[in-house]
Amino acid sequence: MVEELNIDDLNRVRILGNDEFADSAKLRQTANEFVEKMTAFHEQVRVFEEQVEGRAAVVEEGKLAVIGQRNLIQGEEEAIKAKKAQLAARIAEKQAALDRHVAHGASLMAVIREQEALLEKLSNNEA
Repeated sequence: MVEELNIDDLNRVRILGNDEFADSAKLRQTANEFVEKMTAFHEQVRVFEEQVEGRAAVVEEGKLAVIGQRNLIQGEEEAIKAKKAQLAARIAEKQAALDRHVAHGASLMAVIREQEALLEKLSNNEA
């Protein structure tokens, strides 16, 4: 059943002819080179993925930091608004108290003037 047996230059028995054997060896070498190149390519892809993942982690950390800063700023803005509202209410209270004191002072001045006028009138009647 053996179709053809060949003997090479080194007296080895070959199933393939010399040209076919050389083509087969060349194909084996080409395949091995391809496997080596693919292995190197996979290694480069792995390194690239690691770099991308590292940069993605840095970006994510930066994003979280920015979100934290934004939340902090928003909290500060709300605190400032609340403080302004509190101070405005306090100013309104103080202004109302000042208006009451001014009105009370004016009322007291009117009473003093009335009493002085009464004293003046009484002093003129006795004289």
